[in-house]
Amino acid sequence: KPGSGIATEQLKEDLRKELPAKLEEWLRPKLQAERFTTEQIDERIRNLRLSFEPADIVNQVMSFGAAALALLLARLTRKEDEIEMAAELDALTLLRKDHELVKDLMNKMDKEEDPDQLSSMFEQLVDELGIHERIEEEIFYPALQKLPNAKEDVLEAYEEHHLVDEIVKQIDVETDDDKWKAKFTVMKENVEHHIKDEEEKLFPKAEKLLGKETLGKLGAQMADLKEEELRALDEQAEEEEPEETMRKR
Repeated sequence: KPGSGIATEQLKEDLRKELPAKLEEWLRPKLQAERFTTEQIDERIRNLRLSFEPADIVNQVMSFGAAALALLLARLTRKEDEIEMAAELDALTLLRKDHELVKDLMNKMDKEEDPDQLSSMFEQLVDELGIHERIEEEIFYPALQKLPNAKEDVLEAYEEHHLVDEIVKQIDVETDDDKWKAKFTVMKENVEHHIKDEEEKLFPKAEKLLGKETLGKLGAQMADLKEEELRALDEQAEEEEPEETMRKR
Protein backbone atom coordinates (compact mmCIF):
# COMPACT_ATOMS: atom_id res chain seq x y z
CA LYS A 1 0.00 0.00 0.00
CA PRO A 2 1.65 3.30 -1.14
CA GLY A 3 2.39 5.75 1.64
CA SER A 4 1.95 3.15 4.37
CA GLY A 5 4.43 2.55 7.17
CA ILE A 6 5.30 -0.82 5.62
CA ALA A 7 6.13 0.81 2.26
CA THR A 8 8.27 3.43 3.95
CA GLU A 9 10.20 0.83 5.93
CA GLN A 10 10.77 -1.19 2.76
CA LEU A 11 12.08 1.91 1.00
CA LYS A 12 14.44 2.60 3.90
CA GLU A 13 15.67 -1.00 3.84
CA ASP A 14 16.31 -0.83 0.07
CA LEU A 15 18.23 2.43 0.55
CA ARG A 16 20.32 0.96 3.38
CA LYS A 17 21.40 -1.89 1.11
CA GLU A 18 22.07 0.14 -2.03
CA LEU A 19 23.22 3.56 -0.82
CA PRO A 20 26.90 2.85 0.06
CA ALA A 21 27.60 1.22 -3.32
CA LYS A 22 25.71 3.93 -5.19
CA LEU A 23 27.60 6.68 -3.37
CA GLU A 24 30.92 4.98 -4.11
CA GLU A 25 29.94 4.60 -7.76
CA TRP A 26 29.13 8.33 -7.92
CA LEU A 27 32.09 9.45 -5.85
CA ARG A 28 35.03 7.78 -7.59
CA PRO A 29 34.75 9.54 -11.03
CA LYS A 30 33.94 12.80 -9.24
CA LEU A 31 37.19 12.63 -7.27
CA GLN A 32 39.12 11.59 -10.35
CA ALA A 33 37.83 14.69 -12.15
CA GLU A 34 39.04 16.78 -9.20
CA ARG A 35 42.55 15.27 -9.69
CA PHE A 36 42.66 13.29 -6.46
CA THR A 37 45.30 10.55 -6.47
CA THR A 38 44.26 6.89 -6.43
CA GLU A 39 45.45 6.62 -2.81
CA GLN A 40 43.41 9.66 -1.80
CA ILE A 41 40.33 8.30 -3.56
CA ASP A 42 40.67 4.89 -1.88
CA GLU A 43 41.03 6.62 1.49
CA ARG A 44 37.88 8.65 0.99
CA ILE A 45 35.96 5.57 -0.10
CA ARG A 46 37.10 3.83 3.10
CA ASN A 47 35.99 6.88 5.09
CA LEU A 48 32.63 6.68 3.38
CA ARG A 49 32.22 3.09 4.52
CA LEU A 50 33.48 3.73 8.05
CA SER A 51 32.23 7.20 8.92
CA PHE A 52 28.75 7.31 7.42
CA GLU A 53 26.27 4.85 8.83
CA PRO A 54 23.80 4.03 6.01
CA ALA A 55 20.83 4.05 8.38
CA ASP A 56 21.67 7.60 9.53
CA ILE A 57 22.05 8.80 5.93
CA VAL A 58 18.73 7.24 4.97
CA ASN A 59 16.92 8.89 7.89
CA GLN A 60 18.37 12.30 6.97
CA VAL A 61 17.47 11.95 3.30
CA MET A 62 13.95 10.75 4.12
CA SER A 63 13.45 13.71 6.49
CA PHE A 64 15.18 16.58 4.72
CA GLY A 65 15.33 15.56 1.07
CA ALA A 66 18.09 16.31 -1.41
CA ALA A 67 19.78 18.94 0.76
CA ALA A 68 20.86 16.31 3.29
CA LEU A 69 22.40 14.15 0.59
CA ALA A 70 24.05 17.23 -0.96
CA LEU A 71 25.68 18.04 2.37
CA LEU A 72 26.94 14.46 2.70
CA LEU A 73 28.44 14.57 -0.79
CA ALA A 74 29.97 17.96 0.01
CA ARG A 75 31.76 16.40 2.95
CA LEU A 76 33.24 13.76 0.66
CA THR A 77 34.24 15.93 -2.31
CA ARG A 78 34.82 19.50 -1.11
CA LYS A 79 37.46 21.31 0.83
CA GLU A 80 37.01 22.11 4.51
CA ASP A 81 35.95 25.76 4.03
CA GLU A 82 33.25 24.71 1.54
CA ILE A 83 32.03 21.99 3.91
CA GLU A 84 31.75 24.50 6.74
CA MET A 85 29.83 26.89 4.51
CA ALA A 86 27.39 24.16 3.43
CA ALA A 87 26.80 23.02 7.00
CA GLU A 88 26.08 26.54 8.21
CA LEU A 89 23.57 27.39 5.50
CA ASP A 90 20.53 27.56 7.77
CA ALA A 91 17.42 29.59 6.90
CA LEU A 92 18.76 32.90 8.24
CA THR A 93 22.19 32.52 6.61
CA LEU A 94 20.55 31.75 3.27
CA LEU A 95 18.23 34.78 3.52
CA ARG A 96 21.05 37.11 4.58
CA LYS A 97 23.07 35.99 1.55
CA ASP A 98 20.08 36.82 -0.64
CA HIS A 99 19.82 40.24 1.01
CA GLU A 100 23.48 41.01 0.33
CA LEU A 101 23.14 39.94 -3.30
CA VAL A 102 20.06 42.14 -3.83
CA LYS A 103 21.59 45.18 -2.10
CA ASP A 104 24.80 44.84 -4.09
CA LEU A 105 22.86 44.59 -7.36
CA MET A 106 20.73 47.65 -6.55
CA ASN A 107 23.81 49.69 -5.64
CA LYS A 108 25.41 48.77 -8.97
CA MET A 109 22.21 49.77 -10.77
CA ASP A 110 22.33 53.14 -9.04
CA LYS A 111 25.67 53.84 -10.73
CA GLU A 112 24.94 52.22 -14.09
CA GLU A 113 24.28 54.59 -17.00
CA ASP A 114 24.02 52.24 -19.97
CA PRO A 115 20.26 51.63 -20.65
CA ASP A 116 20.75 48.10 -22.05
CA GLN A 117 22.92 47.02 -19.13
CA LEU A 118 20.44 48.58 -16.71
CA SER A 119 17.54 46.68 -18.29
CA SER A 120 19.44 43.41 -17.97
CA MET A 121 20.29 44.13 -14.32
CA PHE A 122 16.67 45.03 -13.58
CA GLU A 123 15.43 41.74 -15.01
CA GLN A 124 17.97 39.90 -12.84
CA LEU A 125 16.81 41.89 -9.79
CA VAL A 126 13.17 40.99 -10.41
CA ASP A 127 14.10 37.31 -10.73
CA GLU A 128 16.14 37.38 -7.50
CA LEU A 129 13.36 39.13 -5.59
CA GLY A 130 10.75 36.70 -6.93
CA ILE A 131 12.69 33.63 -5.81
CA HIS A 132 13.51 35.20 -2.45
CA GLU A 133 9.85 36.05 -1.83
CA ARG A 134 8.74 32.52 -2.72
CA ILE A 135 11.11 30.72 -0.35
CA GLU A 136 10.11 33.11 2.44
CA GLU A 137 6.36 32.97 1.83
CA GLU A 138 6.13 29.21 1.26
CA ILE A 139 8.55 27.99 3.93
CA PHE A 140 10.04 30.57 6.31
CA TYR A 141 7.04 32.81 7.07
CA PRO A 142 4.54 29.96 7.67
CA ALA A 143 6.90 28.36 10.20
CA LEU A 144 7.21 31.67 12.07
CA GLN A 145 3.57 32.66 11.74
CA LYS A 146 2.52 29.71 13.92
CA LEU A 147 4.30 31.37 16.85
CA PRO A 148 2.23 34.07 18.64
CA ASN A 149 5.23 36.31 19.39
CA ALA A 150 6.17 36.56 15.69
CA LYS A 151 2.78 36.58 13.94
CA GLU A 152 2.43 40.38 13.72
CA ASP A 153 5.94 40.83 12.29
CA VAL A 154 5.32 38.11 9.71
CA LEU A 155 2.05 39.73 8.57
CA GLU A 156 3.89 43.03 8.21
CA ALA A 157 6.57 41.29 6.11
CA TYR A 158 3.89 39.86 3.80
CA GLU A 159 2.52 43.37 3.27
CA GLU A 160 5.99 44.73 2.51
CA HIS A 161 6.42 42.03 -0.14
CA HIS A 162 3.08 43.04 -1.67
CA LEU A 163 4.11 46.70 -1.75
CA VAL A 164 7.39 45.92 -3.52
CA ASP A 165 5.53 43.72 -6.02
CA GLU A 166 3.15 46.59 -6.84
CA ILE A 167 6.05 48.98 -7.40
CA VAL A 168 7.78 46.45 -9.68
CA LYS A 169 4.62 46.19 -11.81
CA GLN A 170 4.78 49.93 -12.43
CA ILE A 171 8.39 49.88 -13.62
CA ASP A 172 8.91 49.30 -17.32
CA VAL A 173 11.89 47.21 -18.39
CA GLU A 174 12.74 50.03 -20.83
CA THR A 175 15.06 52.10 -18.67
CA ASP A 176 15.32 55.17 -20.90
CA ASP A 177 11.99 56.53 -19.58
CA ASP A 178 12.44 59.83 -17.71
CA LYS A 179 10.52 58.54 -14.69
CA TRP A 180 12.30 55.19 -14.54
CA LYS A 181 15.07 56.28 -12.18
CA ALA A 182 12.60 57.85 -9.74
CA LYS A 183 10.49 54.67 -9.68
CA PHE A 184 13.58 52.53 -9.17
CA THR A 185 14.68 54.74 -6.26
CA VAL A 186 11.30 54.22 -4.56
CA MET A 187 11.58 50.48 -5.12
CA LYS A 188 15.15 50.37 -3.78
CA GLU A 189 14.16 52.28 -0.63
CA ASN A 190 11.25 49.90 0.04
CA VAL A 191 13.40 46.80 -0.48
CA GLU A 192 16.10 48.18 1.83
CA HIS A 193 13.48 49.03 4.46
CA HIS A 194 12.09 45.49 4.25
CA ILE A 195 15.58 43.96 4.59
CA LYS A 196 16.33 46.15 7.61
CA ASP A 197 13.04 45.16 9.27
CA GLU A 198 13.67 41.46 8.70
CA GLU A 199 17.25 41.46 9.90
CA GLU A 200 16.63 43.64 12.96
CA LYS A 201 13.20 42.38 14.08
CA LEU A 202 12.20 39.12 12.43
CA PHE A 203 15.50 37.22 12.30
CA PRO A 204 16.33 37.63 16.03
CA LYS A 205 12.84 36.32 16.88
CA ALA A 206 13.27 33.41 14.49
CA GLU A 207 16.61 32.54 16.07
CA LYS A 208 15.13 32.63 19.55
CA LEU A 209 11.76 30.97 18.87
CA LEU A 210 12.67 28.37 16.23
CA GLY A 211 16.16 27.34 17.37
CA LYS A 212 19.18 26.11 15.45
CA GLU A 213 17.84 22.66 14.52
CA THR A 214 14.57 23.92 13.04
CA LEU A 215 16.33 26.74 11.20
CA GLY A 216 18.67 24.14 9.71
CA LYS A 217 15.73 22.05 8.47
CA LEU A 218 14.01 25.12 7.03
CA GLY A 219 17.25 26.17 5.36
CA ALA A 220 17.53 22.78 3.65
CA GLN A 221 13.96 23.04 2.35
CA MET A 222 14.50 26.63 1.19
CA ALA A 223 17.75 25.72 -0.58
CA ASP A 224 15.94 22.92 -2.44
CA LEU A 225 13.12 25.26 -3.52
CA LYS A 226 15.58 27.97 -4.57
CA GLU A 227 17.53 25.48 -6.68
CA GLU A 228 14.26 24.37 -8.31
CA GLU A 229 13.34 28.00 -9.10
CA LEU A 230 16.77 28.79 -10.55
CA ARG A 231 16.61 25.68 -12.72
CA ALA A 232 13.17 26.77 -14.01
CA LEU A 233 14.57 30.21 -14.89
CA ASP A 234 17.46 28.62 -16.79
CA GLU A 235 15.04 26.41 -18.75
CA GLN A 236 12.85 29.43 -19.52
CA ALA A 237 15.87 31.39 -20.75
CA GLU A 238 16.88 28.50 -23.02
CA GLU A 239 13.36 28.39 -24.49
CA GLU A 240 13.29 32.15 -25.09
CA GLU A 241 16.75 32.33 -26.70
CA PRO A 242 15.71 30.77 -30.05
CA GLU A 243 12.75 33.18 -30.20
CA GLU A 244 15.09 36.15 -29.71
CA THR A 245 17.32 34.82 -32.49
CA MET A 246 14.35 34.46 -34.86
CA ARG A 247 13.19 38.03 -34.15
CA LYS A 248 16.64 39.39 -35.01
CA ARG A 249 16.69 37.64 -38.43
